[in-house]
Amino acid sequence: MRQPLLALRWSSAVLVASGLLAARPASAEDGATTELVVEGQRRAAHETAKDPTAATTVVTEERLGAPGLGTAAALRGTPGALVTEIGAFGSRATLSLRGSTAAQTPVYLGGVRVNDEVGGSADLGAIPLWFIERAEVYRGNAPIEADRLGIGGALFLEPRRPEGTFVELGGLVGSHQTREAWTAVGAGDRQNGVVAGLGIGAADNDYVFENDRGTQFVPADDGQSRAANAHGQLLDVWLHARRRLAETQFSWLAHYGRIQRGAPDSLEDPSRIAREDIDRTLTAVTARTPLGGTEQWLEVRNAAVLSSHRVEDPSAELGLGATELGVRGVRVEHALGLRLRPHPNWVVRPELSAALDRLERDEAAGSLDETPELVAHRAELRPALTARYSVPGTRLALHGVLALECTSAATGELSLCAQTKPTGRIGPSLRAGTLFVYANLGRYARWPTLGELHGASTLVRGNPRLLPELGETADIGVRHENPELFGLRVDAAAFVRRARDLILYAQTDQDYFAPQNLKQARVLGLELSAGFTALRGLDLDVELTALDARDVSPDRRLGNDVLPFRPRLVAAPRARFQQDISTPFSGGFSLQARYVYEANRYADLAGLEVIPEQHELELELGVSTRKPDVQVRLRMVNALDRARFDSVGFPLPGRSVYASIETRL
Repeated sequence: MRQPLLALRWSSAVLVASGLLAARPASAEDGATTELVVEGQRRAAHETAKDPTAATTVVTEERLGAPGLGTAAALRGTPGALVTEIGAFGSRATLSLRGSTAAQTPVYLGGVRVNDEVGGSADLGAIPLWFIERAEVYRGNAPIEADRLGIGGALFLEPRRPEGTFVELGGLVGSHQTREAWTAVGAGDRQNGVVAGLGIGAADNDYVFENDRGTQFVPADDGQSRAANAHGQLLDVWLHARRRLAETQFSWLAHYGRIQRGAPDSLEDPSRIAREDIDRTLTAVTARTPLGGTEQWLEVRNAAVLSSHRVEDPSAELGLGATELGVRGVRVEHALGLRLRPHPNWVVRPELSAALDRLERDEAAGSLDETPELVAHRAELRPALTARYSVPGTRLALHGVLALECTSAATGELSLCAQTKPTGRIGPSLRAGTLFVYANLGRYARWPTLGELHGASTLVRGNPRLLPELGETADIGVRHENPELFGLRVDAAAFVRRARDLILYAQTDQDYFAPQNLKQARVLGLELSAGFTALRGLDLDVELTALDARDVSPDRRLGNDVLPFRPRLVAAPRARFQQDISTPFSGGFSLQARYVYEANRYADLAGLEVIPEQHELELELGVSTRKPDVQVRLRMVNALDRARFDSVGFPLPGRSVYASIETRL
């Protein structure tokens, strides 16, 4: 019954999009050509973000388009960011910010949160980048567009918007039998247009790595092993449409993604045939209409996410307690927001949002039963207000976000706002010429997921008594960009965060895992992003993160208080040379070298196991032509062929090479 319902939803969505795009208004003078030349200074990337008063990093399309680059790898080295990758192309990958966990970091795709309700994290390995236009990383304070302010910031992935009439084709080949192909077509403009895309990809991921057999201090048994059961296949479908009717702008986004891959287990006893199948269907409709001018508007957003995750383990290699495990989730969101300017010095944005989640879990020793073992629901209601006050006669402004987050979660009948927590942040900002200074004080919350409350499998039990994770944070930052002084750009921030009632999994005497509120933590950090133009066409920049994450629980029994899996220093210097060639055929070329260093970190709470420091050198060459419009890019990852491990100690590939070609018709 689910498949016909899903087809009906997609059919209805296509009809809506067709209606929005059916009648394209004619120009005032058909056939007339007008040349418009606009001159001005390019805005800094962070000034185009949803909320420039927060510690923000914007990753542009230039970086996201690198061949063989996954979403998590694109963010590696970004100030405050820590990525976890378990393998290469299509493998599971997550992101955490400022020493938080992946469950504490919400990820939004086209404005819709995609974190699952099992463990709370978002799988970035299932989100290819070829249709992503930009990524906005809010390292500690999320904007009002986020449905939760969160302990660990937020990541917004923005898909391509309709712009122009074009056809694009692209392909990728690379190491570990990686191959990918995609196409995108667009017509119209950003007011009345549509862009659609289709991508497919696959990789064997059978790379060789150095295996110490779990005995770090016994080199005699070390040797090379080949990654097993790490293959992946991806399918990605996108549609983004915009339609202007009178003064109202409608936008519709639809996305379907599927990834089929092996489910790797421990290195000492790797799985061979276990596999997982993940589906996600996302759709969002937004309507915005002005209220007495362009600076005031009313916006209505409706979104839905349908996801499923199925694991097949016929040989019981993963220890799930069942040979098949299926989890299905549905999330429906509604939001109503205003932007008002009641006074020249005031801007206010009230918003009311509501969401409903449903989680189903099936377990079976053979075929999955029609009646799920678990059905759980969550209802959320969130009134929020953003305000900004500009002090008259100065460049000083005060800004703040206040939200009341209430939620109810149950396996039966839901009550209204069973738990309520006030969250928000407040602080000043000051602009003095090319200098921008900001500060924030905030309080945040992360509710336990339905899987944490009611269980993810027979091996991972739930705990209905879990408390929400709470945190307080403070940060101060400064940005400076001077195009006239060698293009100098600096973005620095310092922060402190305290968190309590953190959710961690503990093994019980009955050999299953259960989440508990066990920890209090304190995190201090410094972040820096700086760069300048050394010579014409040559840009040099560096990104740094220094982190001190400590366990400050009053009942801590271990001598070590450094939190595991968090490197204390991450540095990512980069040099990029770009040169345009003024001929009818040649477009230009670019050369880039980027080095990422991650300090060592503990792999356990006691501090007995150490993941060694990481070194990665990445080289990239790009060549483009004008007629035809073709771009060829070659990228070498881990050029020094150093042994690398992700943040939990899983080995990553050695030297790898990827090549891509794109053309625009």
